Amino acid sequence: MSLTGVRAVATCLSMIVKSEVRGYLEEALLLQECAMAPSWLSRYLFRSIILVLWFAANFYVVGRFWSAAGLKGKRWIRISLVLVLAALFPVGHWVVGSGAGEWVETALSGMGMFWIGLVSISLSVFLLLDIGWRLTGVASRLLTRTPKWWRGVATGPGRRVWLGAIALVGVLVAWAVVGGHAAPRIRREVIPFAGAHCVGKSLTIAHLSDLHLGKEVGVEAFASMVDQVASLSPDVVVMTGDLLDDVGPHTDEALRELDRLHPPLGIYAVTGNHELYEGPDYFRASMERHGVQVLSQSHVVLPNGVVLAGIDDTHFFSRGKVHAATVAEALDAALAGVAQGGCVVLLSHRPEVALEAAERGVSLVLSGHTHAGQLPPFQIISPWFNGGFLGGLYKVQETVLNVSRGAGTWGPRMRLFAPSEIVFLQMTGVSP
Repeated sequence: MSLTGVRAVATCLSMIVKSEVRGYLEEALLLQECAMAPSWLSRYLFRSIILVLWFAANFYVVGRFWSAAGLKGKRWIRISLVLVLAALFPVGHWVVGSGAGEWVETALSGMGMFWIGLVSISLSVFLLLDIGWRLTGVASRLLTRTPKWWRGVATGPGRRVWLGAIALVGVLVAWAVVGGHAAPRIRREVIPFAGAHCVGKSLTIAHLSDLHLGKEVGVEAFASMVDQVASLSPDVVVMTGDLLDDVGPHTDEALRELDRLHPPLGIYAVTGNHELYEGPDYFRASMERHGVQVLSQSHVVLPNGVVLAGIDDTHFFSRGKVHAATVAEALDAALAGVAQGGCVVLLSHRPEVALEAAERGVSLVLSGHTHAGQLPPFQIISPWFNGGFLGGLYKVQETVLNVSRGAGTWGPRMRLFAPSEIVFLQMTGVSP
């Protein structure tokens, strides 16, 4: 690789890190500096970083379990165990759809996903314990006089403490499994429509996001969600991406449940990043077949005068799947012909789009993608990658942003401190 290529890689890596924190990884890869870098950079670099972090987390968690159990043995045994357990997720992910057989695919995928959840929760508990003891050790050194009990605490957690931590992990994992299989709660919000063009207008919306229909979240679960939405009798139903996962015959069967929904103003959807992975053409054809209109850099005007607009997930822009290269271009296309100050509801999978939508006077942005972290420690990490948003209602200038915590799950069928939800919004126009 030439010196210019090396500099391009370094510059692009820096931009990826900075832009990923803002939630615009794909847009950074469009810039000239990244275009000079080798083609493998955008495809493999970020995945490689994730894999390194994943294996490091496995070494830490397994090491803590190993010590707490009082196991002693050659280091190569522990390293081999870590490598096998850490490989469960990538191997399980790869084997789905490989033709290895339904039993093999289900077993490996299930074990891999469960191990992700177990490592995530264990990592959070063990890190808190380790950090807590480190802080007490620092405090003991700073204090000239410390009681005997404090000096004992500061020396570090003993085996009994680690066994207690493991017991806590077990309780939390069980709680997460229950939460992952529980029916979504209904979160109700009343939102005023501010603006001269909004006075007298009203609208009720059922907002679904991140269902991840597939082998884990299947027909029965989706049928229950459809029953919940139907019971709300909304004017319109919207889905803000990641409806699909692990596409197969089971997906077609689940999507037929949409035929039972008949909101008076229709059903609308936008793509998420998983629609790109699973096949955007399949997604659009499936939605059309079941009476769902996909908004792709476009808008419709509802009979009550409210403008409903939608854009594709930002992953589509940089991969040449749509005629837009940036969020700004997509928003301009979606809102073309819409009067300034109109009552606009924007559907976007990613919440950080609200930062630019607010500049265009959009009244309400509906999004998802974050799962509200789904499991610790991602409740802390997720906002870094999504414009500072996690879940719930936010105010961005004069724009209201609703970030759905998601109705389904990705990866392990677990949720902890981030319950799944269907959002029911009641919107009423008020004087500015």
